[in-house]
Amino acid sequence: MKNMKEKEIPMAVSHLQEPPMAVSHPTEPPIAPEESKLAEVKQEVDFKKPVQTTKKGWPAPQVEDWKKAKIIEDEGFRLNPYKDTRGFITGGIGHKFTKEDFKNWNPNWSEEEKYAYWMKRFKEDYSLASRAAIKTMIKYNIEPNEKTQYVLTNMIFNMGVTNVAGGVKKDGTVVRGFKNFLADLSKGDIEGAIIEMKRRNKNSAEPSAWYTQVPNRVEGLIKILRSANESS
Repeated sequence: MKNMKEKEIPMAVSHLQEPPMAVSHPTEPPIAPEESKLAEVKQEVDFKKPVQTTKKGWPAPQVEDWKKAKIIEDEGFRLNPYKDTRGFITGGIGHKFTKEDFKNWNPNWSEEEKYAYWMKRFKEDYSLASRAAIKTMIKYNIEPNEKTQYVLTNMIFNMGVTNVAGGVKKDGTVVRGFKNFLADLSKGDIEGAIIEMKRRNKNSAEPSAWYTQVPNRVEGLIKILRSANESS
């Protein structure tokens, strides 16, 4: 197999920051250089191509489960690590590098090995998001529904459970999350919940920060949420 030669990009892990959310702007704890393999990550970043196609045919994994397929479509797929538009080292299917990834990642892996690694991480990430969605539905007394649960799973996969359900982050930052959206779901007010997805609040025409960042993703989830209400 022809080796993939990539350009080295400087990355200072200790200066990475959390994504700009409307609720808070905390910084992540620094990762010690000896714990990181960033020096070995050699990838030319191209923000205009969120999905990387290689000659081995990895434009995106194909899965039968429509719920996982939709997240893969929303997130895109990259075989090699890259810096996302917020400065985070990311790879695979929207997976932000953790300390474990920095320790384990090997840029000299074959394409097959990289693909297997990202599919393993995706399985773990999806499972965590799905379980968090169920806990959120129980917490807010939202009527069980497969499609509603999936919308929450997708949102949590994208933003993290605290930014969706609210709570306190490790650094003590209090995050409100989408509490009005969840309250509307608990009352069965789907249209009210949809407004909360798209706008900063019901009394404002200004779009939410989330909608501004990923409007197509939000519109797709709105369709799923409406179909869940129609079929119930």
